Amino acid sequence: MVLRNHPAGGSPSPAVAVLPAAPPCAPGRAVWYGGRLGEGAAGIGKTVLLAAARDHAGSRGVRVLSATGAELEREYAFGIVRQLLEPVWRRADRTQRAELFEGAAALAEPVLVEHTDGTGGTLGSILHGLFWVCANLADRGPLLLTIDDVHWADDASLRFIAYLARRTTDLPVLLLLAARPVSSVGSDLVASTLAGLRLETLRPNVLSIDAVGELVRARLSPDADDEFCRACAHASGGNPFLLAEAILALRADKVRPVAAATGRLDALRADNVSMRCGPTTSRVPGWSGWPGSARTRPGWPARSPSSARMRRSGTSRASPTSPRPARRSRSTR
Repeated sequence: MVLRNHPAGGSPSPAVAVLPAAPPCAPGRAVWYGGRLGEGAAGIGKTVLLAAARDHAGSRGVRVLSATGAELEREYAFGIVRQLLEPVWRRADRTQRAELFEGAAALAEPVLVEHTDGTGGTLGSILHGLFWVCANLADRGPLLLTIDDVHWADDASLRFIAYLARRTTDLPVLLLLAARPVSSVGSDLVASTLAGLRLETLRPNVLSIDAVGELVRARLSPDADDEFCRACAHASGGNPFLLAEAILALRADKVRPVAAATGRLDALRADNVSMRCGPTTSRVPGWSGWPGSARTRPGWPARSPSSARMRRSGTSRASPTSPRPARRSRSTR
């Protein structure tokens, strides 16, 4: 399944493509179940997709629990699991905690309460206990679990994800995951786990040239030239995150979005943008700098002739070898 871009105002929410129909509150509520995977390169919009799903589900009375993988926390056993479930345990009173760990769910108590690495029981018993914790929560109403950057999940949490995903058909539990493409995650366990789950996969598209133009005109200038917008599309490769960073840098440099200024995009090199992005830009496939490194998309016109002329004649005020420093600002994924 491919998620289409809807850049225009009044278009459907991304959550519509992710969430099933309204979760029923009466018998038969188990139609709200299953698992879905948002897959794509860094900056393509997976995090925004999960956020939209959480907001949409929360507004309809669904309990929402979320977690995010981190590259430096992959050795922290059950780290993702604790992100998901510890807030529930912390906010519960004594009676609610007893209900949470009722029955087989008590097998998971050492992981969530004592912060052990599962030494209170075998891995199999702990996974079984964690499943029953989710089941006990789902008894109170539909449950949405979202896990972003699952390609950085620790091994124990990955095993829990696999265990739960295969057992949600009888529970009002929906599992939404977001990850880099399986072929590029660099972990055999992650790749085999995600491939083995056979989840319905959503793959956000890159932005079209028209969508890039709308964003440039909305965030930079409503009078932006078509040629300048096309140059932005080629520079970013249609990646929403990279485009947003480009617009921030252009605004900081007070660049006028006209055809004669397309050469200024050469100054938006990877080292400039990475001051705000951190390691993210270096992980975007097919992108190593501005503007020509992104792969050409089908149907996109060739690069701006005026941009090439400006580079050859040296009329561009900024050159790739001496980029102007970009203003630091808070970035969003």
